[in-house]
Amino acid sequence: MDLEKVLVILVGILVAAAVVLAIILIVVRRRQDREDLEEWGQDCGQTWQETPTPPPPPHDPPGSGAAGTQGPGGQARFTLRLSDPRDHARGWVLHLAGEALIGRGDQCQVQLMDLTVSREQCKLALWGEGVALIPLSATNPTFCGGQRVEGARPLRPGDLLEFGGAALRVDYIQPLAPANPGQGARQGRQGMTESIF
Repeated sequence: MDLEKVLVILVGILVAAAVVLAIILIVVRRRQDREDLEEWGQDCGQTWQETPTPPPPPHDPPGSGAAGTQGPGGQARFTLRLSDPRDHARGWVLHLAGEALIGRGDQCQVQLMDLTVSREQCKLALWGEGVALIPLSATNPTFCGGQRVEGARPLRPGDLLEFGGAALRVDYIQPLAPANPGQGARQGRQGMTESIF
C-alpha cells in the first residue's frame, strides 16, 4: 500500500474514534445532569412531575391560555409573564413562590432550546417585596435592558432579558395576596410554571 492510502485509513479511524468519544461524552453528561437534578430534588425533599392542567388562577389575565407543570412549594407570591420578543405567541406564565430557573436544561421552568444559552442561565427569585434576576452562568453573560447583570437585579415589567441568541421580555409582574395572611412570610423553594405556547 502506498502512503496516501495509509493516511486516508488513519484519518478515517481518527474521525470514527472522535465521533464515538463525542457520543460517550454526551451520554455521560446527560447522566450527570439527571443525577444532579435528582440530588437537587432530594436536597429539597421534593421532585418535579407533570400534573394535569389546572384551570388558570383568578389572577391570570383572561385568555392567557395557561397550562403546564406545577412544582411543589409555598403559596405563590407573584405571577409573571415572560414572552419571546421575536415570537409574541410564545410565552410562559410563572407563579413564583420561591425561584424559577431559566436555561436550556430539563430542570428549568423556562426552557430555551438555544445552544448559546447555558443549562442554568439565570434564575428569578423573590427579593424583598419584588422579584430579582440573578445570573448563574459563569461563561454566558445575562443582560437586562442592554446592561450586563453581575448580581441580583430587581426585575420590572418591560425589561428585556438577553442571553446568547435568546431573549425574553417581562410582560407583567403581578403581586398576589397570600391565601392565608400568616403564610405571607413563608417561601417555598420552587414556584409553579406554565408554558403557553
